[in-house]
Amino acid sequence: MRGHEFSESKRIQANNHSERNHKFQGSCECISHRINVVIHIGSQCLEKLIFSEGKTSIDSMNNLQKNISSLRANEKRRVHYPHVTVLRSVVMNIESFSAETPRWQIRYALNLARIVGVYRTRKNLQYFTHESAVLLHGLSPWNVEPSVYAATNSNRHKTTLPKVTINTEVFEPREFRPTFSLQRSDEYLTIDNLPVESLENTAIRMVISRPAVDALVAVSQILHRLTRFSHFQWQYSRSLEKQVKQSLLVRLDKIQKEHPKLGNYDRGRVLINVADAACESAGEAALQPILYAVFSDALVSQYKIHMNGHDYFADFAVPEVHLIIEFDGVGKMGTNEQEFNDALHAQLNRQNAIESLGYSFIRVKWNDLLNPTDLYNRFVRYSMKKYSDFHLRSSTLKSLLESEAVI
Repeated sequence: MRGHEFSESKRIQANNHSERNHKFQGSCECISHRINVVIHIGSQCLEKLIFSEGKTSIDSMNNLQKNISSLRANEKRRVHYPHVTVLRSVVMNIESFSAETPRWQIRYALNLARIVGVYRTRKNLQYFTHESAVLLHGLSPWNVEPSVYAATNSNRHKTTLPKVTINTEVFEPREFRPTFSLQRSDEYLTIDNLPVESLENTAIRMVISRPAVDALVAVSQILHRLTRFSHFQWQYSRSLEKQVKQSLLVRLDKIQKEHPKLGNYDRGRVLINVADAACESAGEAALQPILYAVFSDALVSQYKIHMNGHDYFADFAVPEVHLIIEFDGVGKMGTNEQEFNDALHAQLNRQNAIESLGYSFIRVKWNDLLNPTDLYNRFVRYSMKKYSDFHLRSSTLKSLLESEAVI
């Protein structure tokens, strides 16, 4: 349950981009040919990372940029601090990572380092796209260790990003995958001096090129951002969501006319219509299509329950069968033992009170999302056992998830 709304801030400026403005720290000379880039991610940078149930903030990006320096090719051998190779000519300082540093923190820093390294070493790069754009916009891709994607003017050959081992954490090789532009070169944004595709075009790319769950996780977060969704203004937020979806569909039609062979546009329309702006985290956004496949339009997100003079909002509900579904992400339970105990106590009190109104509860955890078929079957079995008149409903999304072996 939530009694507040999350807020995110991002310094995003429109950029007419006559040329890149490289800002290197110190007096190192920027070499026009192949360079080595040293990326130093210090403790101050990592302290500003915020990560909960797949939700990220890149307040650290500005600090990361300030800690990038260029070196002449023959100076790489002079790097004596602990480091790993991110690209052939890019190394990352890892002395701030201890044995206690969680994997997600290292992984997040590595994802950003790969993006920055590609930008600094590719002359023909226009702006970042796909999962790279999702990350730079401060959202969370469902693929937590993605390759780097960017629109380029030419030279669309893939580049391997090597395997990286930091402490005991191993990160498999990825690639830099160039793609082509969907928009004019003066229409993209800059986020902390990095060129990034707009949220709208990022949504289009995801729905026509990514697996359904990956696409929905991205698009639901994008809708949440563009509508500034608030369950305290539910009707207004839903009205905005409808307008944004219509705008995306118009944009999709335009792109289809310009790039008719680019992707599956009918599939994209289905995913845009099903995506849900009320999802407040990547975890909720990944759970939503599984629930929709079971309950279809009977499913309601951010369902309001008035009780004891207060309004509570369930993550998901099926009102016609009085079923409440809550996603128990890490962020809801606090950051220390006392906060966890307080949150657990409040959670159980709310659940008991709401159950007294005749509702049933199902709680879903992160690990459940890793086995979507089992999760889907769990809801089907529960519903058939609990409600004698329950029947599965067909939907285009359900058929799509079945075709992709998600359920």
